Amino acid sequence: MGDDFDLDDGTSNGTLSLPTSVEVPARAEASSLLFYHRDGSQLVSISEGESLVVGRGRPSDVVIHDPSLSRQHARFTLVDGQLWVEDLQSTNGTRIAAKRIKSRQRVRETDELQLGAVTGVFHSLAPANESFHGLESYDRLLEVLEQELVRGRTFSRPLALVMVRARKRKAGQLAHWAPRVRGMLRDVDRAAVYDHSSLLIGLVESGVEHARQLAEILVGTEKGETPLFCGIACYPDQGPNLDHLVEAVRSASNRATARQPVQLAGTPGETSVEPSGKPVIASPAMLELHETAKRVAKAAIPILITGETGTGKEVIAQVVHTTSERRKKSFRCINCASIPEQLLESVLFGHERGAFTGAVERARGVFEEASGGTVLLDEIGELSAAAQASLLRVLETKRVARVGSSREFEIDVRILASTHRDLEAMVIEGSFRQDLLFRLNTMVLDVPPLRARKEEIVPLAESFMRVAAKANRCLVRELAPETRAALLDHPWPGNVRELRNAIERAVVIAQDPIIKLEDLPRSVRKGSGETRQNGVPGVHGVPDMDEALPVKEKLQRYEAQLLLEALEANAWNQTRTAESLDMPLRTLVHKMKIYGLKKRYEQG
Repeated sequence: MGDDFDLDDGTSNGTLSLPTSVEVPARAEASSLLFYHRDGSQLVSISEGESLVVGRGRPSDVVIHDPSLSRQHARFTLVDGQLWVEDLQSTNGTRIAAKRIKSRQRVRETDELQLGAVTGVFHSLAPANESFHGLESYDRLLEVLEQELVRGRTFSRPLALVMVRARKRKAGQLAHWAPRVRGMLRDVDRAAVYDHSSLLIGLVESGVEHARQLAEILVGTEKGETPLFCGIACYPDQGPNLDHLVEAVRSASNRATARQPVQLAGTPGETSVEPSGKPVIASPAMLELHETAKRVAKAAIPILITGETGTGKEVIAQVVHTTSERRKKSFRCINCASIPEQLLESVLFGHERGAFTGAVERARGVFEEASGGTVLLDEIGELSAAAQASLLRVLETKRVARVGSSREFEIDVRILASTHRDLEAMVIEGSFRQDLLFRLNTMVLDVPPLRARKEEIVPLAESFMRVAAKANRCLVRELAPETRAALLDHPWPGNVRELRNAIERAVVIAQDPIIKLEDLPRSVRKGSGETRQNGVPGVHGVPDMDEALPVKEKLQRYEAQLLLEALEANAWNQTRTAESLDMPLRTLVHKMKIYGLKKRYEQG
């Protein structure tokens, strides 16, 4: 189990409840208890001679809605400036310095206090109201970050995630260093408890430099302070969506060491495709896809891999590479969406010394470094027109020239491309070259979304659970029946990546060897959490028909509904949808723009 932790986020905001009979003295005379739980943080004042009972529900004086607490869990009393705690025969116990107390015991300011899965710290004087900044629930933070990503995509603004964790995963430590970290953030920044030893921070409209400066300050602890590690991931360089960014920042945090306590997620533009052992294949569609990938791996033709974000397109690319004759050579994955246009040719083809400002020495490009191997151009639909022209020339001639040089040389790489976008529709719009598409789609492998292969949801979750439990030294080894049911019911708009994020966090916050329903994110516990209109999940629906509407508008809404249902039935592949409707693709694209039809989770 995750060190006897169960930081449940529940459905309540952990409201402080005080009996009317208790008279709270002036703030200047009060000490305080600061509790951290899955819903955030809670500051409680306690005055000289006062006694407060903390528990999950009434008649406790202080109510924290966490299932690891008993209804009346522990009593705190302040006498002569000293705080004493008494466990009220709670189920999960009260601990000081990780040792369960059996009798009334004193709590010092340096003690690590733990009530069930709730951690706390004692302050001899209460912080002033204006100086205390609480933490949000993890689910609320994700909602806020999703909104910030929409603003980032719309106005080309950055967003940075920072995961801060204690170097030693120890019970109760979070309460000691979290106030210092939260106090160093701006008012616009947001933070939440990720697990019992980590905080996830969202730095609004901040890039990598601001995030790195903050992280360097946080890890530079003074004597007596808890040593910290930091991971950093920024939009858009380290990920196009929130699931990708959370995965990246968690991975960066886990890579941190005493020598390098601050880690940036990946290299801008390049992602590391981690081998995950034997792929989980349980659905007929994926079995057929893997067999096809293995057959075409023997040929030298380019392959276009399509599918929604997070479906595992990189895994299919790895299957192609590892079953080809190039398997002993390098496999490189380049995220085209995160490479600045002015640097793209340098990244892919290399450059000569002095070719541009900052080119202090000759550098080889990805195609040259991966000689004899395979290069995956991820999110190729994001390439600029100039980059598309350069790539087309490489595909046609198999030759490249470094930036700043006119001398060309041959390259020997297998080129794979992947995208979540409909390139044929982009050709019609004029945003993607038709001749480049012809070169790439000689063979197309379409990866179905996770919701279309439900047979794999539980096996994938169990695989992620085993890997995370081993990495975090937890004893979690099973999914509760209600947990399995919730996983199967959720539509997984973020696909496999969303599932992996949900399970890996559940492992580290689970109190028992079994992952319970309350260990999952709220969005998963509640099903899709998205509006379902007219029976079509996961999309911007069409409003219900109003009899008072003019006939023309009724017909337009009816047509929009038919188009929407056809798009959903064809996994939002516009070419197949147009064929099923016996409609020109250009007409379908035009009508989608008119009616504003688009996938709710589509990442542009």
